[in-house]
Amino acid sequence: LEGFNGIYKVLNDGSIILPVIGQVYIENLSIQQASEFIEKKLSKELLVPQISLTIEQTRPIKISVIGEVNNPGVYSNYEDKFPIETVVDAIRAAGGITPNSNLTKISIRRRIGGLEEKYKTAKLDLFDLIYNGNQLQNPYLLDKDTIRVERAENLPTDIARIASSSLSP
Repeated sequence: LEGFNGIYKVLNDGSIILPVIGQVYIENLSIQQASEFIEKKLSKELLVPQISLTIEQTRPIKISVIGEVNNPGVYSNYEDKFPIETVVDAIRAAGGITPNSNLTKISIRRRIGGLEEKYKTAKLDLFDLIYNGNQLQNPYLLDKDTIRVERAENLPTDIARIASSSLSP
């Protein structure tokens, strides 16, 4: 129908404004979840609504890096000259690890998509990444992820090798 096709921007509060139904909150929904949600809203006004959503342009993501890093804080993936896409990128952006960092106890906390505010936490072992090249230990980041680098109780014997890694400033 004319007037329904178009590009609609997701506002800062996570909503979009659509013809007929007005403001709809889609923050933290996947594309499929948002499509189904909008179709359900439109079905009250239209006989057979059909929605096709695509992402035209992504917005910057913000992630937090806390714990045993040199500059803990909130970082945007567009802040530096190098994009922040993975856990290692975020640790580098936060100034790298400290001498007390425990690379076997890194955690990433991520919000689960949907209307409910639920989180999941994954444990990462960056030793496995550095020594074995296991890229599963270096996942891509999503908006509002929090990375925590724990403090080491006992420093590892191969501290010199860790200090020469790309995680150390």
